[in-house]
Amino acid sequence: MDLLTSLIGFVGVVVGSVISYVATYKLKKLELQTNERQKKKDQLNLVYCSFLSKVSTAISALDIDNSKDYSKYLPPIDEELILIELLSSNEVYMKASLLVAELTDLFADEPSVTFGSINKLKTDFVNAVQTQHKSNV
Repeated sequence: MDLLTSLIGFVGVVVGSVISYVATYKLKKLELQTNERQKKKDQLNLVYCSFLSKVSTAISALDIDNSKDYSKYLPPIDEELILIELLSSNEVYMKASLLVAELTDLFADEPSVTFGSINKLKTDFVNAVQTQHKSNV
């Protein structure tokens, strides 16, 4: 009888330990996945902020200085666009590409776009980023 009680106690300890181990493993795995998603989201946010900042700088230079020196402003924007293409969804990349195309057209001698259309495209880009973030949560 004492042996049976001891055996039942031992089995209970083993089963409890296994359950605790599995629960801890799953929790740590979920925590790691969540941290990885957050790191990727933070990395993307840095790219998006840098992209929008460079676009705004180019627009300001065009508006204030009336500068047509696109070689100074567009290459850094193109670098950010490449990162967006590699790291983002197709929708976000397409919105960013449209924004860059319109910005390039603004630097043309006879621009067919206005600053209002650029602002709309910037808003579309930000909305696409927010949609991507919501779908990745």
